[in-house]
Amino acid sequence: MVTIIKTALLASLSLILLAHSTTGVVKPVDVFAEADDAFDAAPAHVYISDDNRDNKDGGGGAMVDSTTVNNKNEEEETDWDDIEYLRDANNNTMVDYKNLYDLNIGKVYNPNFVDNADWFLDSSNYEDHVDYYLIPYNYNWYFYSDISAPWYGCEAQSKAMLVTAKKYNETGDSKYLEFSKKVFNGLNSPVLNRHGWLLGVAAENNNVKILNSQLFCVANLMTYYKYTGDERALTLFKKGVDVLEKNMNNLSVDCGTYYSLSKDKSKDKIVTHQQHPEYMKMLERLYLMTGSNTLKKTLDKWQHDYKFPCYS
Repeated sequence: MVTIIKTALLASLSLILLAHSTTGVVKPVDVFAEADDAFDAAPAHVYISDDNRDNKDGGGGAMVDSTTVNNKNEEEETDWDDIEYLRDANNNTMVDYKNLYDLNIGKVYNPNFVDNADWFLDSSNYEDHVDYYLIPYNYNWYFYSDISAPWYGCEAQSKAMLVTAKKYNETGDSKYLEFSKKVFNGLNSPVLNRHGWLLGVAAENNNVKILNSQLFCVANLMTYYKYTGDERALTLFKKGVDVLEKNMNNLSVDCGTYYSLSKDKSKDKIVTHQQHPEYMKMLERLYLMTGSNTLKKTLDKWQHDYKFPCYS
């Protein structure tokens, strides 16, 4: 298994074992769908660490139980290659993390991969904060970190926002639009928004500004704007792009990027283009939406470094 970061899903895990039987392994859809289908895409990879000391992936689903479930059928520690994607009786995507890193996570709903708008509308799968809704990741992550449930991230938030907005367009049922607006408000809330930077991980003492989460979630705001015409989404999109433009130099290094925007770079990890070329596709997607010269210059540099790597 390669170091630095392992390609898997991820931006969230949850803690409910599947109550129904599961059938078939589902291959996640392409992470770089067209803009108007971006909500169907697999999320960017979220690598959780405590104060950025060591970045490791976490992933899962959103249910309201806050206790990590031990899967007694899993005894040996498993790795990313052992993860499976399944479907429940209602055709909702499940992720079986098995005994990943000896955490005994098991089968969970990952909101980043759920395409059923009604699943998100179930009150057990979101938190009502009056002015906004949050899609929680209710699991504890203690591998090189200390993150207790619940915690949040812009990727699950934007997925719920887009799935329900699309459902409104298909049905005309206002309940989906109202839900989607409340979820959008969550992206504009102090929980997930730091002056235009949409947090990949938001938890007590862990508010992580993750590069690929920002690329992924900001682009999804444009998709939401296309679905709803909500000018607030366009405003937040422009702010998110501006934040990226101002910080790209601090995030880029030869042959790779920093995983997140950290005050102490000695604690942060470098993501090489060779190991994660999907970062370039995310940036390209956002550049095509904006025509930003700054993003294009960065994209050209990344593509050059990918073709002519500094190291193997």
